[in-house]
Amino acid sequence: MKIFKIVFSIAIAAIFVISTVTVIFSSGRMVNAGLETYVFKVDNCYGPRYETVPLGEGEDSKSVDQQCEVDYNQAKRDVAGGLSYLLVAAPFAYLTFRKLEQLLKERE
Repeated sequence: MKIFKIVFSIAIAAIFVISTVTVIFSSGRMVNAGLETYVFKVDNCYGPRYETVPLGEGEDSKSVDQQCEVDYNQAKRDVAGGLSYLLVAAPFAYLTFRKLEQLLKERE
């Protein structure tokens, strides 16, 4: 029975560590999305410049730049993704923390 308690304690501790790390990274992801979009106004320009193809023989090809703008929808997607991880992992972290506290008090 003592081996079961040790294995159970290790499993609870592992779940606590994993859920806590998930909460930390999901919170960081949401803060990052908010800072990039609303504070620093980071433009999303990842496409290369491209040359247009001339339609006739007398026309020249022109270099076209991409229009760069802040992508608010991408920020909303990042915040929604981070929030979903946070809503799932935070209760696990809280419950496993309480269980670990209870196991440590029983040990004393």
